[in-house]
Amino acid sequence: MAKFYASYAFVFFEGKWEEAVLQSVKAEAGGDFSNQGRDSALKEAANRYYIRGAEYALRALEVRHKEGREQLKNVKTRDPFFKKLGKADVPALFWYGFNLGAYINLNRDSIKAISMAHLAERAMKRVIEIDPSYNHGNAHLFLLAYYASRPPMLGGNLDSAQSHYKQLKNLAGDDFLLADLYYARYYLHQRQEREKYRQVLDGILHHPGGRKSYRLYNKVAVNRAKLYLEAIDRLFD
Repeated sequence: MAKFYASYAFVFFEGKWEEAVLQSVKAEAGGDFSNQGRDSALKEAANRYYIRGAEYALRALEVRHKEGREQLKNVKTRDPFFKKLGKADVPALFWYGFNLGAYINLNRDSIKAISMAHLAERAMKRVIEIDPSYNHGNAHLFLLAYYASRPPMLGGNLDSAQSHYKQLKNLAGDDFLLADLYYARYYLHQRQEREKYRQVLDGILHHPGGRKSYRLYNKVAVNRAKLYLEAIDRLFD
């Protein structure tokens, strides 16, 4: 259920929300405010699914670790709790970090959401320590976006973001297009490397295909690459 809610929100709501946000920016610049409100509705829907997904993942962790919920609430017991998790806990841990992190990413204007960022970061780091190849290495994808989308004072680190991109490419190969999508959208956007950004996204659109197990991820990557290319003038100075 944690995986289902995360995947559903990511594929069907988050992409539409981002599209609505970028369209709203364009419309407002032209004096058209008719699209206002759509982005808020999509964001609220995605938030509901991500919150439910995180809750299901936490329940799954509690099956093996009854004290997990309480230990994650306490700053002093969080790291010891993460350290004792093993390979059998990786699926629940990954989807907990994914759902929580996606919720935080949608609510960067919320102090409450930002205060939980350390939990998502630590969960994904522990996944990598135990099984870096889990779910095609997507813990690296998460940390790529996490470090590249934040200012240094909130934990951002472009060197770390690039490192996770390279590790993900080594694990998943060149056919996993979400790696390049996130690299362009977060890392290259943050560095304001406009031409490199365009080249990477064009590469996604002209990629010949790849492994069948990547089919859904790559479809998402192609759709969002088109959106990000259309928004290039709004994302770069």
